[in-house]
Amino acid sequence: MTLRFVLDIDGKLVSVEVVNSTDARLNGPAMEAMNLASPFPPIPENLKKLAGEPMVVKFSVSTRPRESP
Repeated sequence: MTLRFVLDIDGKLVSVEVVNSTDARLNGPAMEAMNLASPFPPIPENLKKLAGEPMVVKFSVSTRPRESP
């Protein structure tokens, strides 16, 4: 699964979307987790030169079924 999300300079989540999904059942919970995690830490001082534009991040997670013991 890959999520694309945008943060403002204060670390607030502006938007989140599923870019690629391996299991549609995880899409809603993954986006909800991003919303619950917001706000994130503010953009570091040395990156604020980019502050005229939102920070766009892609985050990928690989999942696989847990093996039975």
